[in-house]
Amino acid sequence: FQKYKKLIFSRYLCSDVGSFSSCQKSLIMTAKINGNNMVVFCGGYDAEMIEIINVCREAGVEVVDKHLGWGASVDAYSEEIAKASSEGKTPVLVELSGAEQVKNAIVVDHHNENAGKPASILQVLDLFGLEPTRRQQLIAANDTGYIPGMLELDATPQEVAEIRLLDRSAQGITPEQEQEAERAIAAAEEVNGVTIVKMGHSKTATVCDRLFNPNKEQRLLILSEDGESNFFGNGELCLASKGRTPAPRPQRATLSTTTLVAGSVETCLPAVSGAAMPTRMKFTTMS
Repeated sequence: FQKYKKLIFSRYLCSDVGSFSSCQKSLIMTAKINGNNMVVFCGGYDAEMIEIINVCREAGVEVVDKHLGWGASVDAYSEEIAKASSEGKTPVLVELSGAEQVKNAIVVDHHNENAGKPASILQVLDLFGLEPTRRQQLIAANDTGYIPGMLELDATPQEVAEIRLLDRSAQGITPEQEQEAERAIAAAEEVNGVTIVKMGHSKTATVCDRLFNPNKEQRLLILSEDGESNFFGNGELCLASKGRTPAPRPQRATLSTTTLVAGSVETCLPAVSGAAMPTRMKFTTMS
């Protein structure tokens, strides 16, 4: 009886309100009353997702985690979600594409159509009625605003380094890849104001994090032996050279990445001696 009562109550809430978001808020309020009836399904790994898993387990909330990568789909958990729903439990879908299609679920996300919402870790803490710690605030700021986001919270260099290392590790970056980045940075060149780093892998965060300077405009080109090349900087000249109109500058520091097939690095930058021709070029605009 309790299972059907709960299901009827949830459906009543959804039909009584005018939008999915209002329905979701009602379900969230119900969930706050009884967290034991929730099952959390985890999306792609990063520092934020690791912290969400830790928070859920400490709160005694059931977690289903398949160690997925970025862009993970709700389809990866279709059987588990159906089982949880059949048991009268509320699925909490964290950063899973397609989550909005699941009935009577709580969607936790702040990307794409959910942009503008608080970081997912803050949404989960609110769901459990918990206040974020300093560390959790920094993890949230890192996830939504990278290093500039943490600096807005007056993060110390030590705090920034700790959170960024945590994030890179959660994404699967290995100590060997960290060492390769340090080697590549030591051998970096500078051509016409552009820092050029040649590296064995394309885990660019290992370089970008170490070279980030809030007081200097970043103009960084990373050439990787796996055929991928990444340019980080203003990007307007590069976009213009590809026939694209640069987007208006946002109010605050943000990151946006455009993936292009590059016929030549020289469309944006002078020739680099000994550089392999990239099979894929990414331009990340930092403004």
